[in-house]
Amino acid sequence: MTAVYLGMGLLSGVVVGGAFVGGSLLLTSLLWFGPLVFGQPPLPFLSISVLVGAQTVVAAFIGMAGHRDAVSWPIVRRIAGPAALLSAAGALAAPHLPRVVILMVLEAVILLSLDRLARPRALAAAPGSSRGPRLALLGAAVGFLGGLYGIGGGFLLVPALLLRGLPVRAAVGTALAVGVALAATGLAVKWPAVQPDTLHASVAAAVLAESAAGAAGGAWLARRLPAHWMRRAVMGLLVLVALRTGQSL
Repeated sequence: MTAVYLGMGLLSGVVVGGAFVGGSLLLTSLLWFGPLVFGQPPLPFLSISVLVGAQTVVAAFIGMAGHRDAVSWPIVRRIAGPAALLSAAGALAAPHLPRVVILMVLEAVILLSLDRLARPRALAAAPGSSRGPRLALLGAAVGFLGGLYGIGGGFLLVPALLLRGLPVRAAVGTALAVGVALAATGLAVKWPAVQPDTLHASVAAAVLAESAAGAAGGAWLARRLPAHWMRRAVMGLLVLVALRTGQSL
């Protein structure tokens, strides 16, 4: 089972570092349903959320470093504050939500992510731009989901920044910078409540190390491979996860 966790960390790290679209959401889903495939009991949701939050901080920071020349810091400053604030709210709400509510929200998030991934050209070509208040609202929405699940919110941020007219690398790099802030906030809120025996520290450390390596590799690949290759792979995995989530409702 340890090897499976390592594979999950590596795969999600590559996705986060390369495109920041669906990587943390993918790891959340894999950690939730992966043990069931091998006949193991699922991990507690709070433990999954904390691990994914830590993975997002590590992988997004490394990915941001790989895209540092493309980050739009003025946009980061507009989004990061509301995102961090609502990330804390989502992190506080997570332990008190029923399992069915968590799964229903997760299913809706996956479907929205698939919709955005399926039509990036339409989003990029859409007229108009996001103004400051809209960016603040976007940051609030992404922050709450980030705090709830430990995800970085790239599935919302990247398409929305493309709508603003940012080039793909600028959208990815900017979203990565925001993702570091909101994941770190959610992690800080949840960390005191997690049970230390739900996931061995050695396994968690190995997952984070694999994610870091994957993020570095993903950022390297993002400069050399067509983005639609990775996007289609993530979409395929998310379709499987959406089907499995629907069966569990």
